Amino acid sequence: MLRIPLRGLLPALLFLSPAALAASVTLSADAESPVPGDPAPAYTLIRQALGKSGFNTPDCTHPDFGPHIRQDVDSSLGRVFMFHLHVFPDGDMCMNTNHPRNEIKVDAQSSDYLKVFHNDSVNYRWTFRLPPGFQSSYNFTYIHQIKAADGDTLIPLIAFNVQKGKSGRPDRLLLNHADSAGVRTTLRSVDLPSLLGEWVEAHESITADTHGRYALTLTRLRDRAELLSYRNDDIDMWRFSGTTFIRPKWGFYRSVDNPQYLRDDYVSFKQFCMAKGEDDCPATQQMAAAPVFTPAPGTYAGAQSVTLASTTPGATIRYSSDDSTPDCGSGLTYGAPLDIASTTTLRAVACADGMGASTVALGSYRIGPAGLPEKLAVADSGVSASASADSNHGPTATVDANLGTSWAAQGDGQWIRYDLEAVRSLSQVRIAWYRGTQGKATFDLQVSSDGSSFATVYSGQSSGTTTAPESYGFPEVNARFVRILGHGNSVNTWNLIAETELWGR
Repeated sequence: MLRIPLRGLLPALLFLSPAALAASVTLSADAESPVPGDPAPAYTLIRQALGKSGFNTPDCTHPDFGPHIRQDVDSSLGRVFMFHLHVFPDGDMCMNTNHPRNEIKVDAQSSDYLKVFHNDSVNYRWTFRLPPGFQSSYNFTYIHQIKAADGDTLIPLIAFNVQKGKSGRPDRLLLNHADSAGVRTTLRSVDLPSLLGEWVEAHESITADTHGRYALTLTRLRDRAELLSYRNDDIDMWRFSGTTFIRPKWGFYRSVDNPQYLRDDYVSFKQFCMAKGEDDCPATQQMAAAPVFTPAPGTYAGAQSVTLASTTPGATIRYSSDDSTPDCGSGLTYGAPLDIASTTTLRAVACADGMGASTVALGSYRIGPAGLPEKLAVADSGVSASASADSNHGPTATVDANLGTSWAAQGDGQWIRYDLEAVRSLSQVRIAWYRGTQGKATFDLQVSSDGSSFATVYSGQSSGTTTAPESYGFPEVNARFVRILGHGNSVNTWNLIAETELWGR
């Protein structure tokens, strides 16, 4: 397999010419667009790798947002692809607004090397991440499919379906299969909490025949833990009804039949490797182990000497204490214990040769009397919501220190959630209600240690007399997550929050 190294925290693989058979093809977010000043570089890279029509996006129904597939920087893996979908007004190819689609695919204009013809054997290796708070549809949320490109195209042979849990069960990622008769089977499943916020590598092997082969392994990158495994050497992996080839599809495709349970959301992908026959897609590098703080973050009466350590041999640790996020190219290099004499929030990342950067660890140290509460730090990545009115009223507007911006969601039961990244002792939430003088907001404050089971610690209404932050106290409780459950206001069913502060120790 030919490789061309590029910039990035992982060894980056550049697209190889479709004519270059006997070599795997990799679409990588690390690659640079060959077009100077390219307004949509992700689309250029997709066209290079997959063909002229290698994607379906909802740009046509929502052009003001711009490209729905973008390159962005992830704190662990560097540059990644982000596939965005909005509850409204996104749709499917300018139609079907009840199931918006944002996908890339092998198509008729792709090279024959990428098409899976009858009896072909292929393997795919790709990395993906579902963000914390990702909202699953009750019906379907596909992030990957193996599907006939023509002929019998209605039902995918293989589908990764992220589905909302029912009857008290957690949300799950389902590995679904459908045979040529349309009989659907769930082959394996994994509870979604083990995936959220994690980079996961998927490795698939397929032989395209009615008595074919399908194998899948999902591996968490930070510790190489196996999350799901399946293999079947006699499974229907073909369609004879006019099908000339089958193909892979990746992205974000969901039903919005129950929009009250969804939010504007995204799925991240690092790279996609596709190999045929004897060619292979090599394993993605393991990430370094995240730094650990000693003593543990918390409240202390006096100054502390804090050490940072990673279990990855030879790892270098970079850190910050000014609310910036360090990475392997920025931040202070850790070399000796840190003297923490006043209240400080540390962020740290571990970097090691031949490995991807670790996740960013966060530790807050309160130095002073134990009884004094303080405002606790919440990162943008730690804020999620059930839904948002539009991209201008997303959940991170509530932690931007700007009373002129707001999260907005309509309907009873809409919620916004904050992740402190560690269990803290909480006693108060302060909320600045957007347009707070125009009505009284009705709401519940709920807390959780695991992000799944929540307990209500406060129920009430805002005063309706101010747009400044109002304080809502409750008996001290240990929790990592805080959720504000909205029930509209005295004028209409909108939930409008300008700023939220979490106070505790």
